[in-house]
Amino acid sequence: MKYKIVLQHSDEGFTAYCPMLPSCWADGNTEQQTLDNVRQVIYEHLIAIENSMELIKLKGKKVYEIDIFI
Repeated sequence: MKYKIVLQHSDEGFTAYCPMLPSCWADGNTEQQTLDNVRQVIYEHLIAIENSMELIKLKGKKVYEIDIFI
């Protein structure tokens, strides 16, 4: 899945955030470093969600994985 990133110039370099994932933001000295940093933050956020889902008891329920394209 692709996520849109908003990249802005700041006093210290650049900041970036993902509007679809409000808790995912990062900063950096260059545009590329900032994009790499926010990519890592999004990855870690999605892994944390996946890991927390594994902890939920889904006994007796059907679980599906679906792709969503916008």
